[in-house]
Amino acid sequence: VILEKPYNYDSDYSAKTRYDRKLSVYKCILKAAGFKCSENEKVTFSVNKELLEEMDIPDVTSQSLKAGISLDLATEWWTALWDSYDSSVACNDYKQKKRKEWADDELKALLVILTRKSSSGGSIDRTGYLNLRPIVTQHTDKSQTPFEDDILQALRQGKIIIADLSSGDEELQRMYSERITRRIFRDSMNRFTNARPNNFIQFYFEEAHNLFPKKDDRNLSQIYNRLAK
Repeated sequence: VILEKPYNYDSDYSAKTRYDRKLSVYKCILKAAGFKCSENEKVTFSVNKELLEEMDIPDVTSQSLKAGISLDLATEWWTALWDSYDSSVACNDYKQKKRKEWADDELKALLVILTRKSSSGGSIDRTGYLNLRPIVTQHTDKSQTPFEDDILQALRQGKIIIADLSSGDEELQRMYSERITRRIFRDSMNRFTNARPNNFIQFYFEEAHNLFPKKDDRNLSQIYNRLAK
């Protein structure tokens, strides 16, 4: 599922409609998995009149969808839709008239994750959003940008950044260290290949012998091997 906003979002109503639907289901998935979100978090998406009338959920109307509805209410609506999608008169009429599904393959995939049901009207037979719960602790609602981007921006401004990874899970320590290193290395390579002015960054790695390659390790897919080279 591609969640990047389409290039023609502002000019193509169909592209905007399908993207907004996917984004709303994705946010419902995150809420169901236990990720923190604002109490006032709302989603907006458009639904044709015939389907809204058929679903008949009082608080979900064209007006409320335009203004934004809560994630809980959106989850209720999307779940009810998936439960009745295959038998929906409005969805089948739409398919006959438009020659395409009301819900595209990506939206269906997200609905499977949200409802944990692999088929419309079926029973729960998938782990769905439960697969995301182990990584909830790696995320925060206090920032809107990835931490490695914040670190890179500060370094480019000449600041000193100390990333204390001495405590916590060892797997997370390795992952965070690699993400920071890879992000800075990739940005430096882009600056070099685009002939931008030098802007040096100096790394200090504590316990570096645990990170950097042995003499006979030539696997350059590893970021520390590339950095050492």
